[in-house]
Amino acid sequence: MSSPNAPYSCLPRTAKQRLRLLPRYHQSQLTLKQFAARHGVGLSTLSKWLRLERDAAPTKVKFQEVQLPNPYDYLKDLFTHLPSAKITEIKQFTPAAWAKAKAKERPLAEAT
Repeated sequence: MSSPNAPYSCLPRTAKQRLRLLPRYHQSQLTLKQFAARHGVGLSTLSKWLRLERDAAPTKVKFQEVQLPNPYDYLKDLFTHLPSAKITEIKQFTPAAWAKAKAKERPLAEAT
């Protein structure tokens, strides 16, 4: 049981309160401890809300579709160079890296 002079209430917080307070926290220049004390929220409660918010946020895309200029050219290049490539050079054979390198080569070829 908390004392009447406790810095925050032990009453359960509603989702509405959480949705109202989290944007305020993000805009404030306050530490977690300062914000919790100022708004009457337990430090562990505020920490949990922030963790739940972070975990619910959509993750960044881990893949990106790449439009290859010509899949035949990519595979031909891949099978020509890959067998003699060093392990440290493998990343340059991903479709994205290959397309990027070919895009850099095109302006040079068009200029001549």
